[in-house]
Amino acid sequence: MLIVSWSGTCPARPSLDGPRFLPVLTKSVDEDDFNGISRTCKLFLSITDRLRTTLTISNQTVAVRILRRCRNIKRVNVHPRMRGDLDRLISAISRSGVAIEALDLSYQFSFPSSWSVREAGMGTLGRTLKILICKNIEWLLNRDLVTIAEAFPALEELDISNMEKYVSDAGIEVLASKLAHLRKINVSG
Repeated sequence: MLIVSWSGTCPARPSLDGPRFLPVLTKSVDEDDFNGISRTCKLFLSITDRLRTTLTISNQTVAVRILRRCRNIKRVNVHPRMRGDLDRLISAISRSGVAIEALDLSYQFSFPSSWSVREAGMGTLGRTLKILICKNIEWLLNRDLVTIAEAFPALEELDISNMEKYVSDAGIEVLASKLAHLRKINVSG
């Protein structure tokens, strides 16, 4: 736990022209420590929100609030034991308007339903998602691969390694034919 104290007051209006120690401090501060420090000063909160590029989601409700606040997030990792509904989370990520480039859904029991993935594909996520990681998803089917290909045309990397036996060569062929920008696909395991 990091404890920071200083005398004086923080400016009420956030700007990037803050104290010079902040960039050094933020590089050495643990993710959990950002939360406590950020609550003490609007300036620091503004800066830390701009610095966050990765979000690990363990609670759907909290994630929606963070996405509204932190607009520079580029990567979202969904915790395997996330509290909440995966379909609603995918929809919320899409509606947030944040330009997510990488989404990690590894170790989920099943892939999100086709309606939530299609909805995400029609939003910002469909245009910006470049990397999708779906390692060890127990119920990943050929129809899920078709949905991925239709919803995320800008996809460059896909990891569907260590999947069960429900995906066939036909599903992989659909991905290869529909995703023009696909450079890397991992189907090992």
